Amino acid sequence: MAKLLSLVEARNNLSSLVDDVSENNTRVVIQKRGRDKVVMISADDYLRSITPVDPLFAESRRQAALSGSNDLGGSEIEAEIRAARRELSRSGKSNG
Repeated sequence: MAKLLSLVEARNNLSSLVDDVSENNTRVVIQKRGRDKVVMISADDYLRSITPVDPLFAESRRQAALSGSNDLGGSEIEAEIRAARRELSRSGKSNG
């Protein structure tokens, strides 16, 4: 559900509002003189709304979230790639 704020409330709390929207995917409707004027959404929400999602990419993201690999840093990703390459190399030698 979206939060409903006046322009004055939004302006007075802009920093915390931006944090809430970006961190919690909160949607905020901002009114001016009692009329809806704009909706504030996170960048992720915005990009999802304008960009079609490739089903293969969506499945890949789902699998990464399930395995916890969506939270890996750069060095951890490189280590995973090296380990996968070693495993492929070993399995290729044993089958060759």
